[in-house]
Amino acid sequence: MSVKKAIQDFTDLSQRVFVSQPIWARAFNLIARGSIYGSSAIDEALKRHYGESKLSDYTPATARAAKILVTVKGTPKGDHILSNFNGVGLDNSHKDFEQTFCHPDDEEGQKAILAWEAARSTSAAPVIFPTFTIDGVGTFQDGAMWRNNPADVALSLVPALTQGHRRPDILLSIGTGFEKKLQRGHREPQPPTRVTIPLIDLLRRLCAFMGDNIVTDGEKFHNHIMAGRSDVASRFRRLNVPLSEGCPSLDDASSIPRLMDEAVAYFQSDPSMQEVLDSIISSFFYFEVSSRPIRHRTHVSFCGRILCDIQPGHRLKHFIKALRVRGAEFSINGKFTALDSVGEWNGRDVDFEIPVRGTVAGLHARLEIFLCWNMLGRQSKEMISRSPFSLNEIMEAQGWDSPQSRALRQPVRSGRKRGIDCHAAWKRIKKARR
Repeated sequence: MSVKKAIQDFTDLSQRVFVSQPIWARAFNLIARGSIYGSSAIDEALKRHYGESKLSDYTPATARAAKILVTVKGTPKGDHILSNFNGVGLDNSHKDFEQTFCHPDDEEGQKAILAWEAARSTSAAPVIFPTFTIDGVGTFQDGAMWRNNPADVALSLVPALTQGHRRPDILLSIGTGFEKKLQRGHREPQPPTRVTIPLIDLLRRLCAFMGDNIVTDGEKFHNHIMAGRSDVASRFRRLNVPLSEGCPSLDDASSIPRLMDEAVAYFQSDPSMQEVLDSIISSFFYFEVSSRPIRHRTHVSFCGRILCDIQPGHRLKHFIKALRVRGAEFSINGKFTALDSVGEWNGRDVDFEIPVRGTVAGLHARLEIFLCWNMLGRQSKEMISRSPFSLNEIMEAQGWDSPQSRALRQPVRSGRKRGIDCHAAWKRIKKARR
């Protein structure tokens, strides 16, 4: 699906769901059923869009071990994760995670969760839509509304889902926009204060407080995660647009064109989008050892290869060709190897592979591999997947769990073997017997 088609589908969905209502009708619905819009307003639209597809269905993404999870708020309490994996091997030693984020108990029920049901559960914003019940699983309201940025949920699952690797290559958090704060001394003149009904004014102030609170403000919660996880700060990317006219209401579908214009204008001048693109490009490449490292007296030598996580075909050939045009090369502990060193290569039928030989001080020594290339006159340099790492970590990830530090001893230098004269040896033996 193209970006243009996705935007159009989202716009059409918003217009079908958020039908304009007079104020008295909105107030009546809120009092009568606890939400402004009924369940059918969004249920039918999501059913048409997702059909009968399930979270566990096969897709090109899941064929490459993609993990999908949807955070939802259980009612009356408890946060849950609806996912396409069963949770085997997850670390439950963290009490916060165990008490707050858990899988539904009914494993068979989880396998049968439809995609539209998961989308409906996480979209059940309080006051806007009523709660939603998935048979055999539970009743849900909103996407974990006391933690309005699920990035820390993903971080807590990384060790179990990526073979013990505790740092993701890139953690991308996409916001929904935030109000652009004016600098002091440059505030715009405020309109005259209107006469308001005390109850409505109280509700408006309460909503403003909730929107500016760390548990409901995704931008503030992002800063909170960054402060507590310095180990992933360099890999954490946040795409969010400051809105000059403030954030529209959740059901204001007419504001979509304005939001699109502000987003385009912002990212044309802000480098964050290009930084995300650079990180994604470099993370397609990864390193693996092709034979066991050899321990020498002063160092350890290794043989390996750099591979690309794109299947052979037109996409891979075009991807490598575009990087070659931009003079792409790999920096392996400061030593450069160009992509052109591959020579003649048929990207349609053969995997991309660059052989690598090098030395490090030891099996636990830091090994850094960067992808460097020129983009619009700007030099880009980003680490490949899992870099920096050690040979010990790479061999553990590849399943080479043999003893003796998983390195072979230095081989004895082979020399020319001395020939044996059997006749002369027999004569010496006979002489010794006399």
